[in-house]
Amino acid sequence: PPARQKEKAKKERKTENSASVIGLSERAKSQYPGTVSPQEVEWKRDIYRVLDLEKEENASLYYPVEPIGSSMNLFTFIFKHILTGEMTAYEYNLDGYESFTEENVVDIKEMLDDYRIMYEEQDGAIIVGKSDIPSAEVLSYYVKESHYYDNRTGAYGKRITALCPVLHRNNDEFSTQVVKYPMFWLNYDEIAKLLSQQKIMTSSLNNTSSMSLDDYFTKGSYEGEIYKTVNMRNLAISQYCKDSLEVKKEQKKIEQQLKDFRTNLWN
Repeated sequence: PPARQKEKAKKERKTENSASVIGLSERAKSQYPGTVSPQEVEWKRDIYRVLDLEKEENASLYYPVEPIGSSMNLFTFIFKHILTGEMTAYEYNLDGYESFTEENVVDIKEMLDDYRIMYEEQDGAIIVGKSDIPSAEVLSYYVKESHYYDNRTGAYGKRITALCPVLHRNNDEFSTQVVKYPMFWLNYDEIAKLLSQQKIMTSSLNNTSSMSLDDYFTKGSYEGEIYKTVNMRNLAISQYCKDSLEVKKEQKKIEQQLKDFRTNLWN
């Protein structure tokens, strides 16, 4: 009816205005329409995965540990762009959830001091030597995925919304215990354009096989276990499961729920 069409046009104009305020790229809008128009998303579920870089499936994110020409691993790439101000790092809060607000922007010098990363200041710029970037110690990442059903297109989609490097460090020379430090969150929509400019090798058998970092994440070329979902109790899986066996069962159950939802959409 004309009245309904008029109301819909009004909502669309309001949505476009709000999207321009938060500065979403055209790429982000096309990849995940629900970000721009949440009322069109019938269903959405956010999950968090941990990517172990010691696994073969994720090795592309770890090597080379130190840059070789224009080749560098993911942490070195994002670390360099954070120092130049081209990427914004956000605090990793105690609850583990990300908040991309101005109040949560990381103070670069404080971060470098906290993690004992050597640096110099030259003409107001922060300089970190190639060998001082702790890329060898970043052995895992936290990744937030958003699974959604777009009512307008009738399509099921998945996209990454946040990324967090995790530092693995032994702080005591007399101890073998490794402590994990989630360093900061990155808003994936803010860094996607830069990630699309950096190529990584994707095969040890064919050294010409490569793709951009953005394609690597967009295509879901990584492998990671679910460690948390967005839930009303705000609990990680390990917090409500009794032991590692129960954690594994819960992870499989969540994976199956996602698969079943996607399958049953068209059955």
